[in-house]
Amino acid sequence: MKNKKIYVTAILTLFNFVFLGTEYLFDNMMMNLVDSDGVVLVQNYILGASVLGFVLFPFINRYLKGYLEYVAGIVASIIAAVSVAVISGHSSYEIMIIIGCIFFVLLGITGSAAIYYSSVILRGSSQISSYVGIAYAAGVFLQFINNNIIKKEIAQKAVIIVFAVSLIWLIIYRKKFAEEKDNVDKYDSADGYLIKNKMLTGMLLVIMVALMSCIFVSLDNAVTLVHAQGSVDIGQLPRILLALSGLCAGFLFDIHNGRYMSMIMYCITLISTLCIVIINFGGIFIAGLVIFYISAGFFAVFFTASFMSLSYKMKNPEFWAGLGRAVNNLCAVITSAVSVKLLTSGSNMVITVVSVILFVLISIVIFIYLNQYYPQKQVESDEQTDEIQEEIISPEKKFELFCECYSLTEREKEVLNALLSSDKDVQDIAESLFISRAALYRHISSINQKTNTNKRVGLIQYYYAWNPIENG
Repeated sequence: MKNKKIYVTAILTLFNFVFLGTEYLFDNMMMNLVDSDGVVLVQNYILGASVLGFVLFPFINRYLKGYLEYVAGIVASIIAAVSVAVISGHSSYEIMIIIGCIFFVLLGITGSAAIYYSSVILRGSSQISSYVGIAYAAGVFLQFINNNIIKKEIAQKAVIIVFAVSLIWLIIYRKKFAEEKDNVDKYDSADGYLIKNKMLTGMLLVIMVALMSCIFVSLDNAVTLVHAQGSVDIGQLPRILLALSGLCAGFLFDIHNGRYMSMIMYCITLISTLCIVIINFGGIFIAGLVIFYISAGFFAVFFTASFMSLSYKMKNPEFWAGLGRAVNNLCAVITSAVSVKLLTSGSNMVITVVSVILFVLISIVIFIYLNQYYPQKQVESDEQTDEIQEEIISPEKKFELFCECYSLTEREKEVLNALLSSDKDVQDIAESLFISRAALYRHISSINQKTNTNKRVGLIQYYYAWNPIENG
């Protein structure tokens, strides 16, 4: 278990470092080609490209198997090395945008993979936010070291390339960790809460993160504009605040199994709204910068951990796990032009009104979102006898109800039971059931069709996420 946690921390840290480091490098190189407004806009182009990568990952994860993974790993490694080299050369505006977008599509794919496989390993854990916060802080801190301690630019670029390639191959190496099932919780998650309507809750979380992203994108653009003008280098010491805020957010969000996570983020959003007003009404920029980095760290941990936790309750966890960053980056693209126009127009009152409206909408969505959750103890206190309650939480009873719900045959029951109780490979399981490997695959495929799941891992995840109370 310790090795698996180290693996999770490693791949999330590498992703955060490579993503933030390359974004920072791209901005700095673009400053040689365009003005401050142009830097903000092209930054959001590459963020938009990363969204495509996040969306592509579920399909790639489904079809890219066997030796194709290794071929893809080699190709991805070459793309990473060439992209960083080209970006560092800042030869032309068009080439920079094309290469930047290609590389960030790749980062979107690897980032979604890193988040999803981390969620697979951590399912059932009550410390998801802590791991996300530690990895985020470590990634930002590594970026600070790379930009400030390492003096030679060529060495800085080499570090990004090495870490990007390491991330790619660690993801390919995931099977040793991500397919183990000994940490699976028998409820939807370890938070002790159930959901009234899963899809509605997912959409509310998407809307909430999207609205919050509008606030934080505006903050990011305000800071980027000042940075691009050359008056403040945001890669220097103040950036340590970003690492510390992410670290603190992780531990604070996990208090009482995440019970106060949304409310803490709500308070941070309020502070961020005030920060926009401070910056645009001529307040001390460094004060706004401090608030920005504190808020940004909390928000990054919030949208990552929230969607990781939600993914356990959904039928397509590989899609939902990384959706938080995809939504955030997509909103950066959509709101970028409007945000920059407002920030450079000098219309402080309009900016204030828009910020307040966004905050009110966030308040409404959070209220509805939180009402979708109810304590598991509430179910147990309903009009049920102790005997029925025992049956609900009994693994044997759950298995029986699951098989009955999806009309599994006797042989399919045997296959499912073997998959749930064994860590052996397919060949060993087939031999233990006295059937051929091909026959085992047919039974698994049949169960997949009945349960609307994909592959062995998807079936196992769905089984442990399946709740007799909600599906009875």
